[in-house]
Amino acid sequence: ATATATASAAAASAPPPNKGLLSSDEESEAEEDAAQPPPADTEQRFTVKLRGLPFKTKEQEIVAFLHPLKPKEVRMTQDKQGRPSGRAFVDFRSEAEVAQALRRNRDYLKGRYIEVTREEYGPENAPPPRTSAE
Repeated sequence: ATATATASAAAASAPPPNKGLLSSDEESEAEEDAAQPPPADTEQRFTVKLRGLPFKTKEQEIVAFLHPLKPKEVRMTQDKQGRPSGRAFVDFRSEAEVAQALRRNRDYLKGRYIEVTREEYGPENAPPPRTSAE
């Protein structure tokens, strides 16, 4: 009886033929992942954060401040009351553009110096949602 129990336990723990080390659920997920592009939150981002912006700064003024760079996206943040916070996140297409944008750190916009820092995203530090322009 122990030989039969040992054989059936070994058969239960052995991977099914042609399945490899993944369970059928894991294999299905792996196939779905391969068939679809990666989710947006896992793609590499090239983002800088601007702090110290005058509250009335417009997106076009940020683009002009960073000229000749052409940002992919500008996201201006708001405080809990919905007012401008004086911060913005600017996405670029490459690390080279980020490096060039970082050279603008402590340059002036409308009489205020602007801090430009690299924004690193991790699981605990997701990008802020884009606010709709009205």
